[in-house]
Amino acid sequence: FLPEETGFAHLSHNHVVHGCNGARGLCKTTHKHDFEKMWKDVFGSSIAPSLETRDVQAYCCVQFLVKRDRIRLRPRSFYSRALHYFGESLESYYALFPAPRFARATDILSRAPCQHAMFIWHVMFGEPLTLPRRHLDRSLPLFMKLVNIEVEVLAESGLDTGVIDGWVA
Repeated sequence: FLPEETGFAHLSHNHVVHGCNGARGLCKTTHKHDFEKMWKDVFGSSIAPSLETRDVQAYCCVQFLVKRDRIRLRPRSFYSRALHYFGESLESYYALFPAPRFARATDILSRAPCQHAMFIWHVMFGEPLTLPRRHLDRSLPLFMKLVNIEVEVLAESGLDTGVIDGWVA
């Protein structure tokens, strides 16, 4: 389980640097409007973190561990509002997609707004905007520090030369 000082931990291994492809050094912000709009709506904020400056880095998907005291950092009204926004109304579809007030069945089945939300769970539960890669995170127990071999990890480590310890990458 989690050490006392760890209140939140993603279980997936796909680290995402928002808006940028770390392996290629290319930056694209195709979801900038969607992300900023969702952030402002969910957190009731007038500002949002920047995707261009890599303000938000986390792990994808919605498998995570969170301690009870972290859940209680926000009032019940926050979670009620988020549930309504993402699950009980079409409000998030209308807000996030710049089309007329229309949501197709495939849009609803894909849970597209929830796909954007997977990158803010850590913030909802009291973590900083930028999460370190798990193998560098001092707060995680050893069993959670396994590295998912990704091109980005190799590039960040300077090991993207094509040959690592005699192995061709």
